[in-house]
Amino acid sequence: MRFIFFGLVLTTSVSFAQRDSTNAKVVNHYVGIQVNQLFKQIFNLSNSTTVVSNPYLINYAVNSTKSGWGLNLGIGYTVDNFNQTDANANTTTDTQINNFSFRIGVERKVSIAKKWMLSYGFDLLSDKSNNTTNTKSEFQLNTNETDTNTITKDSGFGPRFTLNYYITPKILLGTELTYYYKAINIGQNNTNTFTNVTIDPNTGQRIVTSNTSTTDTNQKLKQFHFSAPAILFLILKF
Repeated sequence: MRFIFFGLVLTTSVSFAQRDSTNAKVVNHYVGIQVNQLFKQIFNLSNSTTVVSNPYLINYAVNSTKSGWGLNLGIGYTVDNFNQTDANANTTTDTQINNFSFRIGVERKVSIAKKWMLSYGFDLLSDKSNNTTNTKSEFQLNTNETDTNTITKDSGFGPRFTLNYYITPKILLGTELTYYYKAINIGQNNTNTFTNVTIDPNTGQRIVTSNTSTTDTNQKLKQFHFSAPAILFLILKF
């Protein structure tokens, strides 16, 4: 969260200084949105097996018109819900996944040809994923219910390179390559409740017994993650 605060402060400070004393423009702004799914539909790539794993759906950059140096922000937030029932309708599974990703970095944009521009920079990143799954199975009078909550947090840093093509003077199509180091912490809470219902042969009344067990696990990982230039951004320059 500290990354977000400092990023917004820096972005606001630079945005207010858009022109110098001679009223000449001193910074350019770039807003990019991932368009892989849109291109997939337009060009009928439904059978493509390419996996897009870049979580930063929206990117914003502000760069000096003279030096090309500036600030880049990336952010992404997704929510997925899944509901599944087995063929016998004995087991139901409900899953909700929330993913939030943020990065901030410095970069320099450089024109290498009339229609082409590249950039290079260095990012700090912070991501969080919350996965909650409820599985409930019923067999005759017995019920087994499992609640699993997995929280994954990672932070890291690394270089980023982009290549952009000017479709028009204000619209670009770009891609990026990153190589990030990540320190990952995975915490999981698992609660299992088994409910058994029996019938008293003498009174005919139901006897309900319930047993609950809880386990907590924690795992720490470190990895270097390479992301090939498979992501497409549609970028507006202003």
